[in-house]
Amino acid sequence: MRMLHEQIKNGIKNAMISKNEVLLKTLRSMVSAFTNELVAKSKKPSELLNDEEVLAVIARLAKQRKDSIEQFQKGNREDLVKEEQAELTILETYLPKMMEKHIDSYWGKTSFGKMANNCNRRMYSITLATRRFLPHKMK
Repeated sequence: MRMLHEQIKNGIKNAMISKNEVLLKTLRSMVSAFTNELVAKSKKPSELLNDEEVLAVIARLAKQRKDSIEQFQKGNREDLVKEEQAELTILETYLPKMMEKHIDSYWGKTSFGKMANNCNRRMYSITLATRRFLPHKMK
């Protein structure tokens, strides 16, 4: 599926019509990053990325914005912080809603722990069951 890439490209036209400069700048930077990704993957710049690749690029752009915001705050550049935050807000509208890292990792560990415990119980019961049928030397 390449719908997200096309949707963002078409969003540039709408941003130009609505004269939304921040949106226009952000969408143009996204399309530029998509083109760079295509070139890096030895594809033609006119091709489209699939949705997974688009989301990966947008996530990378969002991380760059967060890093920039942090640096600008350290340098007391509130004007640039506001600009980067506006762009970050637009980028986040294209990203799927994600849980906080600690909540996500907690559930991942809990689910994995339960699964591993169940697997260990099953393996133990299989081992006990097969021992009855194995020759004495293999026990």
